[in-house]
Amino acid sequence: MVERERVCQRTVGLSELENAPLGAATGEVVGLTRSGVAALLGVSPSTVRRLEGRGVLHPRVIDGVHFFDPQEIHRARVARAPSAPTDGEAAALAFELLDQGAGLRDIVKRCRVTPERARVLATEWKKMGSGELVISAEVRAALARVLYVRLASGVRSQCSPRL
Repeated sequence: MVERERVCQRTVGLSELENAPLGAATGEVVGLTRSGVAALLGVSPSTVRRLEGRGVLHPRVIDGVHFFDPQEIHRARVARAPSAPTDGEAAALAFELLDQGAGLRDIVKRCRVTPERARVLATEWKKMGSGELVISAEVRAALARVLYVRLASGVRSQCSPRL
């Protein structure tokens, strides 16, 4: 029973490998659990399971607990290293999104830049603009709601468009 508890202990860092679980019979280092691998890679345990399913990680199962080889985890971590877009790629995509009326939140999500960088890109886009008026999707939706309410109520003013 004591050996099983040692096998199931969790570690999260390669530097902590000296505290890694030991095999019940031999005392050998077994590896990291799914949770430890998930914490190390910065993903969820479900993602670790998907990596297993795709054959990227090959666990060793002891008493129903999956343990992973630290070297294999290191290779997976290097392979999964995020490739951030270059400044030029991020700017080009941001400008395209702004041309389409996207908001700053969309730019942060799609271009993978910080909110501060998105604001700078939007300011630069405005400075370089072609003089066209571009209305964001949020403002466009708000205008549509206002116009719909006005038309539905039958109120027409000199400013309301003829539809």
